[in-house]
Amino acid sequence: MAVNTNDAPSQLPRSAVILGPTLPNLVVAAPGFEPATQPSAESNGGGLFTCLVCSALDGGTVDVRGKVTAPAVYSYVDEALGPWDQRPVFKSHVSKLIPLRHAPPSVGPDTLRRFPILFQIPDSEFPLDPS
Repeated sequence: MAVNTNDAPSQLPRSAVILGPTLPNLVVAAPGFEPATQPSAESNGGGLFTCLVCSALDGGTVDVRGKVTAPAVYSYVDEALGPWDQRPVFKSHVSKLIPLRHAPPSVGPDTLRRFPILFQIPDSEFPLDPS
């Protein structure tokens, strides 16, 4: 559910979670049509879903170029919730993915640009130096 965080608190759904000062305009919300009927294990001000979303945003979903995107966060949460038979829902109407956060890339852009030289055919193997 998309929510403008500039709205008055009374206009936000009961289940809205504003994810702190680093992402002031991103809100993750579960449908709040009815009171919760299932128990939720709460810790540190949030339940399992909230903890997973925060963990994903804190680096659990960083891609090789250092970007965290909404589909990556969804996939992370979906995989983690598998044993609990809960399914998050991801809806989006975008023409391109915009990163939610940037982190240091695990592989630098210069190294990525050298990949076609290092691996000239799909089955290429690059000898690693154990030192």
